[in-house]
Amino acid sequence: MNIDGYLKLITSQHRNKPKYEAMIKETLQPILEIKDSIQSLPSYFDLETATGDQLLIIAMWVGAPTAIQNAAALPLFGFEGQPEALPFGELNELEIGGYWRESGQSGYTAGTIDTELLRNVIKAQIYKNSCGCSLFDAYEILDFITNEQYTIFDSGLMWIGIGVHSSMSIPLRQLIRVMIPKPAGVGIKFFTNWFESFGWSDQPESLGFGELSDPNEGGYWIEESY
Repeated sequence: MNIDGYLKLITSQHRNKPKYEAMIKETLQPILEIKDSIQSLPSYFDLETATGDQLLIIAMWVGAPTAIQNAAALPLFGFEGQPEALPFGELNELEIGGYWRESGQSGYTAGTIDTELLRNVIKAQIYKNSCGCSLFDAYEILDFITNEQYTIFDSGLMWIGIGVHSSMSIPLRQLIRVMIPKPAGVGIKFFTNWFESFGWSDQPESLGFGELSDPNEGGYWIEESY
């Protein structure tokens, strides 16, 4: 709508008053210029085609993360069983071994989000911004960002459980932590081997004991993981 269109909306009490109309025109002009600029943005900021800085700007507009915090392992020394840990160094091989972890250091730094994943993260964030924080919403949001198999359950103990395969990467788990909708104060716990797990005959889709003669038989223990 142009300025003349807005002037027609003035009530009869204020209509045909030159000073009042002049004030309305002066007030509306910069607002209409901004509106016109915003309406022209879709041709430059189309989510399906945007790349680089344009995509980052869209992400900032909707509040979507542009990096995955605590996702990329630092080259730190650790012991067997610690994810991404490096061994002792070698005097004759400077490239072997990890650094000592400093006090307060988490062991991980931010990881990047590639263009196509960021596009889906933005779509998930748009949905998240207006959702009702239900388990249905959680599935809808996570389906935007991963094709891997997972399950979500409410423990009833102030944390939400997510069952995944042991192969699900740390960056993806960290992204799920950020994107999953949940009430304030509710935690997230991951459980690996969920879909290849050991169980009993009355547990749906569970696997039995292993066999020494056949390493492909039997299920794994479900384990809480990072």
